[in-house]
Amino acid sequence: RKSAMTLDRQNSSTGANESEKRTRIGVRIIWARDTIESLPDCYVKITVGQNKMKTDIATGGEIALFDYAGSLEVAEGVTEVVCELKRYIAGKRMGAARLIGQVTLLLSKMRHVDVSSADDATEDEQDPFVEEKDFPLFGSHGEPTSEELRMQMMVVSTSDRPKPLTTLIGTWNVGNAPPSHDLSSWLPRWQIDEAGLIAIGAQ
Repeated sequence: RKSAMTLDRQNSSTGANESEKRTRIGVRIIWARDTIESLPDCYVKITVGQNKMKTDIATGGEIALFDYAGSLEVAEGVTEVVCELKRYIAGKRMGAARLIGQVTLLLSKMRHVDVSSADDATEDEQDPFVEEKDFPLFGSHGEPTSEELRMQMMVVSTSDRPKPLTTLIGTWNVGNAPPSHDLSSWLPRWQIDEAGLIAIGAQ
């Protein structure tokens, strides 16, 4: 019987340019409130270019509590995010709900973290904490309203460049017979733990 096992480190081929980046916006909607009167049952719609997401419906009152977190991909050329607080009307689809207030935020003004390389990240970039902020809302024509949203937002960029891939490749000549001894030494645990891809062939 003959055996061979090699542990190799190679660059996975993705065909991506090292300068290419993928960007997402992370959003946490904490609550909404009206500084004058109680809110109706409502939800928040987040729009980034063609990408959209909605919170669950929150019960109205002095404060509408959402505590919702999500993320959306930011397409090339998109520069802003629109947050809309909408009134939920039972029996109607959410897309037809009445607008309570909205705010448009520039991505360039948000906290930006580049996680392309954790080794090169600064201490500030390694700490993802973003302070909660209260954002006043405006009507469809830009007029101020009495509502506001408390949110956390940040922009995160990652690289599409190829990443190192550790492979563990082995072949075993079975010789038309079962092995005469335990083969665990042929697959050391430290190699298995380190490998991102394992390929084993029988001859």
